[in-house]
Amino acid sequence: IVHLLHVQSHPQADFRTAHIGLRLPALSTSGGLTMLSRLPELMLDSLLAGYVVEPVTPYTITDMGALRDEIRRARERGYAFTDQQSILG
Repeated sequence: IVHLLHVQSHPQADFRTAHIGLRLPALSTSGGLTMLSRLPELMLDSLLAGYVVEPVTPYTITDMGALRDEIRRARERGYAFTDQQSILG
């Protein structure tokens, strides 16, 4: 995922959740999980086959089974939510 635009989600000026140009693994961001949730299962399987998730923060989910559950939930809800998996704080 490459952040192209920052939308302030918190009223404090120093609270940043995304920095323009920042690159993050799709599997550790809500936007990435949401995009992956829209893929057909065979394409998703092909993309994830043999992929090893490197933790970005201590909260990054690295278990592929748990990530597939998150992708499934995003597919059901239409959105994903992550908490400190790619950016601390």
